[in-house]
Amino acid sequence: MPGEVVTALSSTGRLVGADPAGDVTEFDVETLRPVASLPGARTLPSTLQFDDSGSHMLVTAPDQTVQVYDTASRTRIGDAIPADAAEGMVEGWLRPDGAAVAVNGPFGVLEWTLDPEALAAAACVMAGRNLTLAEWSTYLGDEQAYQPTCPGFPSADEDAGPR
Repeated sequence: MPGEVVTALSSTGRLVGADPAGDVTEFDVETLRPVASLPGARTLPSTLQFDDSGSHMLVTAPDQTVQVYDTASRTRIGDAIPADAAEGMVEGWLRPDGAAVAVNGPFGVLEWTLDPEALAAAACVMAGRNLTLAEWSTYLGDEQAYQPTCPGFPSADEDAGPR
């Protein structure tokens, strides 16, 4: 594919390529025409990796970043994970089952879970509270009535009861 320097094909038939600027594009497998752009890396990726189900993609880059994508929504999950790989080494790897990412760190390999329940529990511990009404509205929308997001933690708003 002209202009693409790194490419990957998932087991489910997703074809993704990256150009030297770090732009990540999904292509139609039959026509090789661009289908969608994904939030890109800041530089040419080292690798593009899919998990076995094709539901997650990992983009590693020599600027020492590792990024995880949800392929169904074509969105990046969270911020880039910092790596510390020696020159010429891959910055990180996506587990075949999509449950975790291994990242080269300054003192060895670090494992980052992608389990939604574990991530939610960690977010509750870090925040030490439930979402505010404004956060609920911003991140979860107004389709559902407010409910505590972190059982056992205090309310973030005094009026955080049901709406």
